[in-house]
Amino acid sequence: MTEVEIPSWIQQSLFEDLLKEEFVDYFKITKFHPSFACAVGENFASVMIRVEIDFELKDGSKKKVSFMIKTTPEKGTVSYNNIENLQLFQKEIEIYKEIIPKFEKLYLDKGKEVKFAPKTYDFKTDSGFRYLLLEDLKVLDFKIIQKENLFDLEQCKLILKLMAKFHAASAVHFETNGPYSETMNVGLFDEKLLEGFIGFNEGMYEVMKEVMIEKYENGEYYANKYFVDEKNHIKELFEFGQVKEDQFNVLNHGDLWCNNIMFNYNSKGKAEKCIFIDYQAPKYGPPAQDLYYFIISSVKNDIKIKNFDFFIKYYHDHLSANLKLLEYSKPIPSLSDIHSILLKSHAAAKRPVTIIMGSVLLPSSDQSKIENYFNRDEEATNFKRTLYSNPKCIEAMNEVLPWLDNRGMLK
Repeated sequence: MTEVEIPSWIQQSLFEDLLKEEFVDYFKITKFHPSFACAVGENFASVMIRVEIDFELKDGSKKKVSFMIKTTPEKGTVSYNNIENLQLFQKEIEIYKEIIPKFEKLYLDKGKEVKFAPKTYDFKTDSGFRYLLLEDLKVLDFKIIQKENLFDLEQCKLILKLMAKFHAASAVHFETNGPYSETMNVGLFDEKLLEGFIGFNEGMYEVMKEVMIEKYENGEYYANKYFVDEKNHIKELFEFGQVKEDQFNVLNHGDLWCNNIMFNYNSKGKAEKCIFIDYQAPKYGPPAQDLYYFIISSVKNDIKIKNFDFFIKYYHDHLSANLKLLEYSKPIPSLSDIHSILLKSHAAAKRPVTIIMGSVLLPSSDQSKIENYFNRDEEATNFKRTLYSNPKCIEAMNEVLPWLDNRGMLK
């Protein structure tokens, strides 16, 4: 990040009125320190700035406060173009500002305090730029795990419990307030972007197939089934993205992997709470999207498949309990209903296998940049080979591919 400068519009003066409102006896800022909050490869779709402020109160006492600013990358970059084409920033602002407060209020009205995301703030003067101003969860001792370490069983239970609460609130909100906006219904699967998705995935498939045949157990067998019709797989994914009103639907987070989930730990180092961040890819539809994406991409290899049915039951237990708590007006889906949805959602299961699982398992480096996912030049191809040839990725693929095949999800 040393080659990139902090956006020039992030100035101390923007925070003056905000601090006056948050702290009645605020007097003046004595130190203003913005810095980049994410390393290369940790956030492709935004720029994250941590702003640490020292200030004085009127009585001379000193305080510290920290905020996170999420803003768009530089115009003309691959990241910026993706954000614009997919309307990622508009969706995230809607989630943080409008939807999550309503979800949290549903629980508050039942006497339960639930926190789905960091608190948001607004500058009192117009910055002239698109941004989200968030509380810094680091101050509250929330941490992101080192992504390639993956989640253990206890962390998975915390995540599934919060996911179930989020999904339950979203289903109740839909029944009470009507449909979500069209951007939430479409998610990333806008038909106008289909050809772009096909082009992007073809580049990934080309290298993945080579590595699969060369390095994975029974690689040629699985490659012949996995890559029967790459273009059709993307079309299946877009068909999966179409909302079917005759099944149980929720608002999915859409991007639940290691870097988008933070944990708070007790004095013994045990995770006690989790919280979700980065709501740029929300999608109304079956819960299969969040369940597959999270479990396949980010759960430790020794429990990912072995405990899959346990994870689904644990999620369903909490989903049912929260739907009852929030007085959901429709029949609550059974465990077998959830499994049926999962079994029908072939495209949702294969999506994290193709891209996100390998990315999670590869340590971040200067090569972990978004251009190397989209481009098909020598540098990009070498990066993709490194991604799919990583021993941790090979180990995970050797677990997941037979499992998908046994579930009838490969052609």
